[in-house]
Amino acid sequence: MGERKDLSTRCLQRAIERGVLPPDADISMILDSWAGLMLFRCLFFSQILDESDVELLVDATLAAPLRFPA
Repeated sequence: MGERKDLSTRCLQRAIERGVLPPDADISMILDSWAGLMLFRCLFFSQILDESDVELLVDATLAAPLRFPA
């Protein structure tokens, strides 16, 4: 696993441990969706996410985290 992905995974695991994210949050899917958004904006709109975009992305993740199917 790459260093950035490993760091992000640990961060999300800590969020689960603190109860900020539910225990069934799909960390891999969350990280893939974040990367997908960044790639999509970069490739199709020549934009990069700024700090406010990242804050909105994190807020959206906390509000409705991707979870493992029941």
